[in-house]
Amino acid sequence: MNKTCVPDVTRLDYKGPAGRPDIKIFVSHRVDMESETIDCPLFIPVRCGAVFDDRSPEKIREMPGDDTGDNISERRMTFNEFTVLYWAWKNVNADYYGLCHYRRYMIFPAQGLQADPYGNVLIDNLNYDSCISCGLLNLHKMEKIIKANDILLSIPYDVTYRGFHNLFEHYTEVPMQHRADLNTALEVLCELYPNYAESANEYLNGTLFYPCNLFIMKREIFKEYCQWIFKILFKLEDRISIKNYTEQEQRVYGLIGERLLGVFVTQYLKDHPDAKFSVVQRALFLNTTRTNECKQTLQNKLKHFLKNHMNESGSAYQLVKKLYQLTKK
Repeated sequence: MNKTCVPDVTRLDYKGPAGRPDIKIFVSHRVDMESETIDCPLFIPVRCGAVFDDRSPEKIREMPGDDTGDNISERRMTFNEFTVLYWAWKNVNADYYGLCHYRRYMIFPAQGLQADPYGNVLIDNLNYDSCISCGLLNLHKMEKIIKANDILLSIPYDVTYRGFHNLFEHYTEVPMQHRADLNTALEVLCELYPNYAESANEYLNGTLFYPCNLFIMKREIFKEYCQWIFKILFKLEDRISIKNYTEQEQRVYGLIGERLLGVFVTQYLKDHPDAKFSVVQRALFLNTTRTNECKQTLQNKLKHFLKNHMNESGSAYQLVKKLYQLTKK
């Protein structure tokens, strides 16, 4: 396990050791709650809709916001985490770009973890032990998997589990999502990118859904994706009136964008049959209240070590020796 510890606010400056790729996985955080952050320099926590953050300067200075440079932070209520994505695209340089959420992460466990029917590995708390079990502090393994792929997504789930025949039906699973809006999005897509029509119908008429806008892409693919998705979403703002929509319904552009990720990847893999593509598991942390329990402190290391070794056979001397070696790392 790599011990690299980089404060949240300075991670944008972290480039990693010479000769290794600059990987930045942006984590969208809410501004109305204090959520735990993972003590791994590959993750860049960003306040989503930071322009609306009314917390004290002492609180917000610990984490960068999406309201600097070229940004659309004020669209937070309609674009969701896409405001963080736009900010990263326009203001940050990296070799690989990724997107996660404060409670949903792509994970890299040593072996497969049990998931629910939606493909979520449900974990009670985001803390040091859960980060270890999910491989989120293992820089070497994360870098190896990321470097081996051009595009990484989280494992899709089959919407037929809930009785839906395809993703079109699934989009209307909740009342706040309207089929007419998705149809309008397809009209815009076909106008702007007619070569995507077949892939859009293929993906949305299929049953496998890549949810939550979780991905990691090489730089050139990421740039192409952002150019594509934001051109569609900005055009869609002119086509869908949200004047009489509820607060939840107004999230329409972000919700449609979530569906379009799978369309983009479907088309990209057709156009680039040699592209390296894979999926990894997805964790949903049920409690992410910030306690600093993710920090790679000596106390956390000892707690983790004792939890995994107290039941092993061996003399007290051997246990103490191992503890001593751990403190020297």
